[in-house]
Amino acid sequence: MAFATATTISYSSGLFMTAFAVVLLGERVGVVRWFAVLIGFAGVVLVMGPGREAFTLVSFLPLGAAALYALTGVTARLIDEDVPSALINLYSSGFAVLGSVVVALFFGGFSTIQSASDFGWIVAMGGFGGIAVLLLIISFRMTDQSNLAAFSYFGIPMAFFFGWLFFDEAPVQDLLPGSILIVGGGVLIVLRERRRRKLALEALR
Repeated sequence: MAFATATTISYSSGLFMTAFAVVLLGERVGVVRWFAVLIGFAGVVLVMGPGREAFTLVSFLPLGAAALYALTGVTARLIDEDVPSALINLYSSGFAVLGSVVVALFFGGFSTIQSASDFGWIVAMGGFGGIAVLLLIISFRMTDQSNLAAFSYFGIPMAFFFGWLFFDEAPVQDLLPGSILIVGGGVLIVLRERRRRKLALEALR
């Protein structure tokens, strides 16, 4: 599966986040935002491409990752605000390491790092990933999850660019028009939320 295709599917986390926020946090999501979620999921189906030769069970892996990622973001709001975000990041990263060891033991096995270049990329990946997770935890705790859902979609064009830059991939046919629907659903959620807040502020005046 192309890098940009897998990444685009994983960005359905914003859709899952909106749904999980209703169930776990009791956030109120109106008909328009639910419609936006459905539009986004329709885009996910198009990107996954049922019926294409490239469609396999592997196509569901980034979708599962998106759901778990969204669940992580929602549960961050359930933690007491007095707990520092950096501490939450430390504990969650520690458990992630333990989980990775278990997965490696049962499915992947261990192997030594093959070169200094590989070691450097792994260190960079860990550093960038750790900073990204910390920033996400802070944002998850500052506002409603449904408000953050659409911002993740900015990663779709970035994934396409990096896939082209590093892997010489340009899966335009796989990404269109599904990616447009995913982004469109997210933008609709943001616009609807802004309108709702504007009306709420006007009602208080």
